[in-house]
Amino acid sequence: MKQLQLIAFALLILPLGVLGQTKRLMSTESFYASLAEKDAKYELSYTFLSAEDERDFWKDQKSFENALADKNILAYQFYLKYKIKFYKDHRAACSLKCGHSTLFLKHATTYIDRYTSGDYLEGLSFVKDK
Repeated sequence: MKQLQLIAFALLILPLGVLGQTKRLMSTESFYASLAEKDAKYELSYTFLSAEDERDFWKDQKSFENALADKNILAYQFYLKYKIKFYKDHRAACSLKCGHSTLFLKHATTYIDRYTSGDYLEGLSFVKDK
């Protein structure tokens, strides 16, 4: 009888644990979606003082993304998913008058083209557009 009560108790508690994990996952996605949006908007609007300043910025950005991927691959997937979305949206609205630098265009192309290729995304299930 005690085993039956224990099983019934476990079956009642188990969904609460799954619900908690789902909420935490949604919170993680929301946080990294906001961070990706903030970073993309900054990258799209910032005017660099020099070519060296811009190279340093992109080097630091790549280091941040690599560290995030090493520390928390799921967070990195969410971040990349939304950063790609913002870059795609900008590319659709942008024209030559945006005046982006060659280095910016190289990095934007990396986000849009290389990161959305099938080869790169095989291990990044959350990044795929549905």
